[in-house]
Amino acid sequence: MRDADQIGDRVIWGRITFLDLALLASCAEVQCGLLMIALGLHLGTLNARETGKPIGGALMNRERGLKITLGVVGAVFLLLAYPMVVFFRADPSLSMMFSLYVTLGVLLLLAIRSPSDHSSLIAFTAWSSFAHAVVMGLQALLNIVARIELAGVAFLLVVGVVLIALAPVKRIADRKSPALSR
Repeated sequence: MRDADQIGDRVIWGRITFLDLALLASCAEVQCGLLMIALGLHLGTLNARETGKPIGGALMNRERGLKITLGVVGAVFLLLAYPMVVFFRADPSLSMMFSLYVTLGVLLLLAIRSPSDHSSLIAFTAWSSFAHAVVMGLQALLNIVARIELAGVAFLLVVGVVLIALAPVKRIADRKSPALSR
């Protein structure tokens, strides 16, 4: 039985653990799906970045893909509320880090309404995911933390790549010239 199926059975019976949440977030199917959405929508809009004209509705598909990604990532981050409470006394620093991700999850879910108005939040999520992945990956490779943390590294890298690839497009007509803004 696959990991996701086993986790699903434990969720139904109310026996989900933090490791289950981490495995669910790092399932290859979720990561590959997000990467395929991002790659397909990114390739379809390469020319749209410069012209601002959609190629066969690619900008609309790109926004839909970004909204789906924001929903998935926001929900996964929001799920960290449970371990945040569980580890409150046992590992306070982990609980503090989870509080940041839970807050970020709420903000990402709110950004679904209008991703272009929240481009800074989306960029912050992507680049902070890269930073966290690099630090955690080095710690796992140097045996400072458990090797299972590499699953989280993979998830954070996928989040960063997908959000950068689907970042809201600024059209040339929407950009202001530095000389005009004075």
